[in-house]
Amino acid sequence: MVIASFCKIVGNLIATVLKLAVGLCLAAGVLVNFANVIARYVFEAPFIWADETLVFLMIWAVFLGAAIVTWEGQHLRVDLLTRVAPRWLKMGLGVIETFVFAAVCVFMIMQSWLVVGRYFANTQVSMAARVPMEIPHAALLVGFTCMLILALLRLPQAFVNGDAISGAPEAELEVSNR
Repeated sequence: MVIASFCKIVGNLIATVLKLAVGLCLAAGVLVNFANVIARYVFEAPFIWADETLVFLMIWAVFLGAAIVTWEGQHLRVDLLTRVAPRWLKMGLGVIETFVFAAVCVFMIMQSWLVVGRYFANTQVSMAARVPMEIPHAALLVGFTCMLILALLRLPQAFVNGDAISGAPEAELEVSNR
């Protein structure tokens, strides 16, 4: 019980930081886009780096957002079986799902680490914004690392609540169990 509470507090803290980071990425994107529109149509001198920067900000927002989705258990899934399954089967399937998800995350973390390391070693930069390419590619590394951590932090809650790890929100689970 204490472990589940601790995991929930830590997960909520991480999710809050991630939400702030996603918000900052999106706000920065809006500011860059707005500034580029003004530069393009008022001064006829657009920022050549703006589009590339917007793509990099979006990549970071998507992968950090995917970690938030992991914490909230809102990934898309085919849940026809789990909706009609007994609670113990939901819990078992949720645990299996979490370990498969964790394995995929570990694989992606390892691959992303290699890619980021290669870009870092080669000192490659983007064409327009001159951003070191390890920065946009690190979004996958950070995103999948956060997804792994948050998925594992959800695990103790499943044993306490008997709910599927990444299943429907609590209100929807109550309806489906009736």
